[in-house]
Formats: sequence, C-alpha cells, structure tokens
Amino acid sequence: PRITMSIRFSLIIALALFSLKGHGQTVELAYFKNNLGVQNSQIIKAAQDMQSTIRAWPGFISRELVYLEGNNWVDIVHWDNSQAAQNAVESAMKSPVCLNFFALIQSEPEDMQHGEIKIMQ
Repeated sequence: PRITMSIRFSLIIALALFSLKGHGQTVELAYFKNNLGVQNSQIIKAAQDMQSTIRAWPGFISRELVYLEGNNWVDIVHWDNSQAAQNAVESAMKSPVCLNFFALIQSEPEDMQHGEIKIMQ
C-alpha cells in the first residue's frame, strides 16, 4: 500500500507543480478519503502530528482539515504564494510525518489543486 501511495502522490506532485502559477496568496485544496479500515481519529491524529512541520515551512499561513459527508475530507492550506505552495509539496514528499499521513488516505492526482485567491472577505 505504501508503494502505491507513493506513486499516487508523485502524480499529485507533478500535477500540482504544473498547475501552480501567479504570485498572490495561494490556497491548496486536497480532497481525500480514508483508506479501508482507517478510522477518522487516526486521520485527525496524523494531521495534528503534521502541524508543527507544516507550520515551520516558509510561506505557511493557515490550515483547516474539514470532514465532509460520506467519509470524504478536504485539507485546506493557505500559503503566501504559489512558490511557497510548490516548495511545500516537494517538502511533504520527503517528510516522514507527512508520509505517515499520506499512507492513511486515498487520493487521485486531480484531487489536489492550488489556486490564487482573488477575493477574500
């Protein structure tokens, strides 16, 4: 399962790197589901374990982990700019704490997107 997850997240990284553009505040949206047998509490703990790591990366602003119906989640991370978001994607793939989180979830390359914020209220 870890090898499949690594391949899947490599594809996600490739998509994210090609989709990043612009220089304004960037939001990262990563949709996923629990892997079979993984409890919500495991997802939440692994996400909390990542907080100090992600918070230390240049350009980090904030993060929200949102549970949706049907065992669906969205991880929302705000970055200063697209370069910071791109660097974070690369760093996440080398971070043991992030890889532990990734091993718990199901996601496809198109499930992760970055966008430049145009209106914020």
